[in-house]
Amino acid sequence: MAVGAQVRVTNRTTGRAFTFTDRGNGNYVWQPVTAETLGVVGDEFALSVRYQNEEFTANTRLARTTTIDSITYELEQDEIGQEDG
Repeated sequence: MAVGAQVRVTNRTTGRAFTFTDRGNGNYVWQPVTAETLGVVGDEFALSVRYQNEEFTANTRLARTTTIDSITYELEQDEIGQEDG
């Protein structure tokens, strides 16, 4: 668990930077303003994490997701407890 890191995502296409807040439990969150997004499909992003005098970076591009053409499910009901006998 990394508490106390500085986490930032930069949209390299628009130049906007988004700082993520340390929740104190190893989770970092970004709270958008109403209707604000990090970017759109095709935008390029850089992740920067600074922790204990080290910096870790990654780069990616936001890709379009695949189309979902159907969803199926199967319900299995089991009784909980011991069998009579």
